[in-house]
Amino acid sequence: VTVSVYGVDSGTLLTECSGAVAPPGPDDPNGGVELIFTLPALLLAPGAYTLGVTATVRGADRPIAWRFGRTTLYVQGRSQARGVFAQPFEYRVARPEPVRAGTFPKP
Repeated sequence: VTVSVYGVDSGTLLTECSGAVAPPGPDDPNGGVELIFTLPALLLAPGAYTLGVTATVRGADRPIAWRFGRTTLYVQGRSQARGVFAQPFEYRVARPEPVRAGTFPKP
C-alpha cells in the first residue's frame, strides 16, 4: 500500500510512503487488514496538495485498488522559505570577538 502526495497545480509526485502487509488469512473474521501510516512531521510548505493511495499485489505491474484526486490537503502557515518543503531550521548571528592589535585571536 502506497500513500502519495502530489502538487495540486503541477500534478508532480512529491513524496511516497509505502508499507507491506500480508493478505488476510482464512481465520481473519473481518476478511481484511488495516495499515496505519504515521507521519511524525509534515514538512510541506504552505499550499494545496492532493493525496493518492494505491494497493498493489507484490510483483504486479498495476494496482488492484486506488484512490486519487478526491482528497485535498491544504497546508497553512507563514513560512519564509520557498519551495515544496518547509525545512525546519534555526539560525543565530555570530559576532567575532574584537582582536586587539598585536595579539592573536583565541582558537
